[in-house]
Amino acid sequence: MYRLGGETVEQVGPDKRNSGTDSRLSCAVIPLGTAARVRQRRKIEEIGEALARAGYTSLDAQARVLGLSRSTTWTVLAGVHKSSGLSAGTVNRMLSTGRLPHEAHGKLLEYVADKVSGLYGDRRHRLKIFAAKIDPGHLEAALRPRDAAR
Repeated sequence: MYRLGGETVEQVGPDKRNSGTDSRLSCAVIPLGTAARVRQRRKIEEIGEALARAGYTSLDAQARVLGLSRSTTWTVLAGVHKSSGLSAGTVNRMLSTGRLPHEAHGKLLEYVADKVSGLYGDRRHRLKIFAAKIDPGHLEAALRPRDAAR
């Protein structure tokens, strides 16, 4: 472990795609529990908690209301998704179902607003790509001041 740009990182084994090269040149760098990623994971957990409070406690019910497959729903709500968070496509599917409980819908819009603002530590070019892929109506709703969105 070492510090890189103010962030604690861990150097892990050789990149399998470059198995024939010197491992010192092909090691991946993985952030270790940055505050931004923890905040992102927590927001996604809040979406699952909102679903449970609305009575959607089974995986089947959660998948149906989110408009996702069971496996994708489990991956999202169990917190085993990639560290970059929810993809724009997944977010669009969830927001487009029309079946999301009000609280879960609000949490998902908060997630979009926080992600686009860079709160989760993404690089600027990745944020632009994410924002460009979010449905314009959803993006507008997410960026609307909180009092006006209610």
